[in-house]
Amino acid sequence: MNIVFYVPGMPFNGDTIASDRSLGGAETSAYYLAREMSTRGHAVTVFSAIGDAEQGEWDGAKYMSLGNPSQQNPCGDRFEQYAISTPVDVIVGQRAPNVFAKPTASKINLWWTHDLALKRVIPHMATQLWNVNGILTVSEWHKRQVADVYGITPEMIHVIRNGVDRSLFENAVDPSVKQAGRWLMYTSRPERGLQYLVASGGVMDRLWEKDKTICLKVAAYENTIPQMRQFYEALWNQCASRPNVELLGALSKRALSDHMMGAWLHVYPTLFEEVSCISAMEEQCAGTPIIASPVAALPETLNNAGVMWIQSGADGQPDLDGFVKAVLSMRDYPAKWNGLHTVALAK
Repeated sequence: MNIVFYVPGMPFNGDTIASDRSLGGAETSAYYLAREMSTRGHAVTVFSAIGDAEQGEWDGAKYMSLGNPSQQNPCGDRFEQYAISTPVDVIVGQRAPNVFAKPTASKINLWWTHDLALKRVIPHMATQLWNVNGILTVSEWHKRQVADVYGITPEMIHVIRNGVDRSLFENAVDPSVKQAGRWLMYTSRPERGLQYLVASGGVMDRLWEKDKTICLKVAAYENTIPQMRQFYEALWNQCASRPNVELLGALSKRALSDHMMGAWLHVYPTLFEEVSCISAMEEQCAGTPIIASPVAALPETLNNAGVMWIQSGADGQPDLDGFVKAVLSMRDYPAKWNGLHTVALAK
């Protein structure tokens, strides 16, 4: 088959994963799916937000610039011209709710959403549903949420789960080394829960009072939208001002996996409705137990996994004392950590 992927988020090509550049989860999944479909003998073209100099072919997949978005061509002039004029078997359009608003020369169009369905997006969805053969979501929870908010029959929605590149986790770290290091990891977007860890009186302040050997490492990727910049900078300042927090910045996939392999625990106090959570999958592959809030698709992703759930408090907010107690219990009862470590690897 001739398959086209439209991926309008962070710019990437077939060399990004192997480079020192960071990449978001949706773009990562598109890269791996394109690579694997090419490996299976399909002709694959990926349109990404790259410049001309970054175009090329990797692992049999062609990477092309989607062009300049405009009012006339909101999805990029080059992609839209290609989609209208070039006969292909399948176009997989990621995230943009209007990617199939115009007629296309493809036989099948699949809209691949990695985001929560939002009511304000319904008018944009309405412009493309006539030209969509199926919708792809990343979890069963996500499928139900998309069907409910957009009023779409569930039979039209298909789950394609995220996954893990196991080659990034081949250099196993001895469990005793992971336990001795006593570092926690946070790898999600900052607005999804970092404030509960690093704000004044947060989890890390409370841990500092009880055990100064426990530290937090915070990783992020370079995708700060203007309206979030002030909030992000406040969080980075809070990280920098705490003696038990290390800000790692934007890491490549290899560097991030190395930190995950050495981590003692992954902590995720959150109210954010995750639709999948690739980080949780990767931490399981690294054998790192997770302490998290049981929100949205997280219980599905971490079903039968190495996880300790912390229910929200009576006020509906993450129970920060509960997270502190859970971390300290992993310190005081190594057998409990070992049990979750084993289950994580099995998951």
